[in-house]
Amino acid sequence: MGVRLGYSEVSPGSTDEAHEMIGRAMPRGDADLSVWLTFYRQCAAVYESLGEAGKYWRDKELHKAKLCEQKMAAAREQQNNPE
Repeated sequence: MGVRLGYSEVSPGSTDEAHEMIGRAMPRGDADLSVWLTFYRQCAAVYESLGEAGKYWRDKELHKAKLCEQKMAAAREQQNNPE
């Protein structure tokens, strides 16, 4: 059973395979933060599927997702309270 990454389901057998798959699915640099948030969450799930071998990379992707969430919250706050 694979894990969703972009528009595909993937089943990497190693962290190297996961890195390669994730590199191919990466959004454009100017993509909306919501796109990046989804991508980082999906990446975390890909690494999670590797068990202990993917734990370090899963945690890194979850951290990136958290940063996206914080940026999105700050942008909403700014939008709701313009100065």
